[in-house]
Amino acid sequence: MKRLVKKAQTYTYKLKTHGKCTIQGSNDYSYDYKITSNFEYGDELGDAIEEDSNINFVEYMDSDYMGRDQVAKKLKSITLSLNDDNTLCTIIIAKEELTDEDKDVILDYMKGQFSDGWGEGFEQHPICSYTETEEIEYEDMEEVEDEDGNVYEEPYTYTDYEDVRYEVLVSWWDFEGLCKTEWE
Repeated sequence: MKRLVKKAQTYTYKLKTHGKCTIQGSNDYSYDYKITSNFEYGDELGDAIEEDSNINFVEYMDSDYMGRDQVAKKLKSITLSLNDDNTLCTIIIAKEELTDEDKDVILDYMKGQFSDGWGEGFEQHPICSYTETEEIEYEDMEEVEDEDGNVYEEPYTYTDYEDVRYEVLVSWWDFEGLCKTEWE
């Protein structure tokens, strides 16, 4: 007699989050922009996310805040990967179908992870860095003596070159509306 083994059904849900890139220079120069599908550091970002792909965020969802502990019982895993368009994909594997309220709890929880938990640590470590030699123009004053022997200061400029190190940092928390998180 054969035994039938019933395979447990799982449900897969996905959140999509747009990221923000910050280029921070050793010369105190900094600028931010939204990460898009043609993000020039996509390979480096993919490698960095891959390093954290084994984290199961359900393990940290034990608080009874907003009923998180009850929702966590319905979940098998919450993991991260990078979509082809360089958006962060949060993959939720549930043991049972989730209600809209459950999804709201997960969305709130992951937004917290992106801003204060996992994401805070992630954004503090550059995904890559590079150095560029930049031309810098300086202004200074020099003493000049005229034909009559009068000494006065005259401004002048000179050019020098400086190696500037840039770090590429990525964050996922919703700052100024750049990092929207939504259900796919």
